Amino acid sequence: MGQNIKSFIYLDDYKLYSLSSQLFQGFTEYIISENAASLTEEESQKGMFASGKIMSDLLKIEKASAEKKYLHDYAFNLLETELTNRGILYAITPEDTTDTIQTKGIVKIIGRAVFNDYRTLQSTMSHFNSLGESFGYFQHKEEITTLNDIASNALKSTNDRNQRAKIKNIKQQANKALTSYLQKNGLHIAENDIKHMLNIMEYGFHGELEFRVSPNELPFQFSAILNREYLRDTEAQFVSKYSRQTEYDFTMIGIVTQSGKTMEPLAEHIPNSLKNACLNLSDKLTNVEKFFLGRLDNECIIDPIAIYREL
Repeated sequence: MGQNIKSFIYLDDYKLYSLSSQLFQGFTEYIISENAASLTEEESQKGMFASGKIMSDLLKIEKASAEKKYLHDYAFNLLETELTNRGILYAITPEDTTDTIQTKGIVKIIGRAVFNDYRTLQSTMSHFNSLGESFGYFQHKEEITTLNDIASNALKSTNDRNQRAKIKNIKQQANKALTSYLQKNGLHIAENDIKHMLNIMEYGFHGELEFRVSPNELPFQFSAILNREYLRDTEAQFVSKYSRQTEYDFTMIGIVTQSGKTMEPLAEHIPNSLKNACLNLSDKLTNVEKFFLGRLDNECIIDPIAIYREL
């Protein structure tokens, strides 16, 4: 029985190496060179896994950066099969709760996904008013152009200080009217509001890239922070292909890191030394970080190994 074809969008090759070396007893060397290079790996696999010969043969082919990805994909298929056969990989079911998932190590989640890029969100916020002004300009281009031409011609045709001041005041009032129009239509935010929102976002989210999967028939979702280095496409390419809210199901496999376990309050340290004072400060920082990155009540957090669409 053959496996379904996978279209990978994310694969953490470091975790692939680490888990494979432990399961396959000796699968520790892989492709390192970015340029084409000939590498032969003759080390035999003495583990329980029957595909050791296949893996050894794979490592004898001519290597290039593109071929490295092909080998990663196939190596992951072998890894996923072995994790499943050994009962290590747990597939999420509709009967699961955040409590039952606490006992699991590596999980497999299938569902529609949301791609949340905080770096792009910050960039959009910083350019929000400029973009809104551009939208407003094209919607009222004719009126704005006519008004500017009239004002410019009037300024050229008079040297009277009072008249020039009145003309400039009319232009200022027109600009204020445009800003008011943009605000009413959600295309303009007060500059101070943008400044403080960006400050909070930059501190709280660090431009991270988040991937959320919501399995069918489950009242909670799974989130993962992705390492951009392991993406198969850029963030923009992914959004263009699949949208930020995908129409198709994606599979995410990863290690459970937070799933609802109640945390005991941290003990207060008596500030009788610099070390205790720093520990107290660290505790306060933990509480601040929970405000931004703390797990939601209906959320499980995953350290991702691979994300793919099954075809």
